[in-house]
Amino acid sequence: MKNLKEVIKQIIIENQNRFSQNYISRDLHIERIPRKATIVFGVRRCGKSTLLDEYANSLVDSGISIQRICKIDFSDDRLEGIHNAVPGIISDAYYEMFPENHSVKVFFFFDEIYHLKSWELFVNRLQTTENCEINITGSSSKMLVDETSTELGGRKIGWELTCYSYREFLRSRGEKEKIELTSEFKNRQIKLFNDYLRIGGFPEAGMFNTEKARNLFFQNTQNDIAFRDIILRHNISKPIALKTTVMLLFGMMGQKMSTTKLYQRLRGMRVDISKPLLTEYLEYIKESFVLYLVPIRTYNLAVRATNEKKVYIADHAMAASVIGLSKEDIGPKLENIIFLHLRREWSDVFYHRTTSGYEVDFAVGPDSNIQLIQVSADISKEQTAEREIRSLREAMKEFKVKESILMTLDEEDTLSFPEGKVNIIPAWKYLLS
Repeated sequence: MKNLKEVIKQIIIENQNRFSQNYISRDLHIERIPRKATIVFGVRRCGKSTLLDEYANSLVDSGISIQRICKIDFSDDRLEGIHNAVPGIISDAYYEMFPENHSVKVFFFFDEIYHLKSWELFVNRLQTTENCEINITGSSSKMLVDETSTELGGRKIGWELTCYSYREFLRSRGEKEKIELTSEFKNRQIKLFNDYLRIGGFPEAGMFNTEKARNLFFQNTQNDIAFRDIILRHNISKPIALKTTVMLLFGMMGQKMSTTKLYQRLRGMRVDISKPLLTEYLEYIKESFVLYLVPIRTYNLAVRATNEKKVYIADHAMAASVIGLSKEDIGPKLENIIFLHLRREWSDVFYHRTTSGYEVDFAVGPDSNIQLIQVSADISKEQTAEREIRSLREAMKEFKVKESILMTLDEEDTLSFPEGKVNIIPAWKYLLS
């Protein structure tokens, strides 16, 4: 059997000859800073490794020798023994093969680096002692951001990659992304957006020909996230309670929740869990990027902490598939899509409650130029339209802004009121504008 260093060398050589030319470009534009490790994090299977492969391929296309690229996926089964090895064996193996590259810039790519013991110290030493650029992927925000604060200090910068946006989904299918003012384009977009509602944004999800196969993919992905990214990583003592919590949260997509109410539901289902343990599990689930909890918009942090949070999931189609959401129940999926779009654009996303108790789904940006967005798949019923518009009008009055947005599945209009304009926009058009 080969020793570990020889295995590492073999993997490095294999990966240098494994770059593809068929990449779907993503809209996450990463700015790499000298002497700072670039960390790309996000939910499992959202395309992190492929994004870095695309970057490595672009380096080769620009004239960088393939021998100056070192890529290692630490989830490779051949590296099982690396958990207890001294991390320096990685760089030792590489520079033994290419000793001349001590004098030039080397590009390191490390997938799922948490498998490597003391990886933070290793990365810090490598970028301090060698002329190199380090790119890392991982599926835990705590591992890649919070826990690196001591070892890496200010010598890293993190970028979050989500599943495909609608624009990226179109790109993956070779469809037009630029809006055209024709009936043909509109009808095509309505069909494609319905496909996006059904298929979702996981890059692999679009490869399946049948709903049955796609649903199996979603089930496996959800299980992988729960087991590998949460249960194993955090040594969860009550895995059934954890999995049940994840399932309940998937079913609350677009709804408000509090830890107390979630705990009561679990206890009603006879799930053995304490409230402190549930709070701990919620943090672990959020760290895996499968769950987002959106707070109420307020500058009072105590009020923000004690109010209910709105639940959103990494991918609307996975959540709908896992919990068996009906195809007709479009509202939660549409709202989830809009949330992820806003999160890609803004660091903070909130919901707003007016002084009269009416709620606006999303409020982003500074108070002086706030964007107020309400999402309702179908406003054909007069009562529904009045309810959604009433919330926007009161919020516009409070913030003294003259425009707001009511997002729908396919309706379009502009309504004028004393407070200002409510722009009714089809979701597909908003996502492409």
